[in-house]
Amino acid sequence: MPELTYLIAWWTVHTTPPAGSKRPRDAGDIVQYVVITAALAIAAVAVVAIIVAKVTAKAKSIQTQ
Repeated sequence: MPELTYLIAWWTVHTTPPAGSKRPRDAGDIVQYVVITAALAIAAVAVVAIIVAKVTAKAKSIQTQ
């Protein structure tokens, strides 16, 4: 599987910091936290929208007269 070998070599070259680099290895971890937080926020908005829709539907179905 030479494709896998090329992929591993490409990944190693592009993720290894240059010699003498002062950048910490975990400098890119913030992206993961931003993506996870955004996904949780979207899920929360969806849950609230579902609850509001169900409560509104129930309120409209109540007979007032």
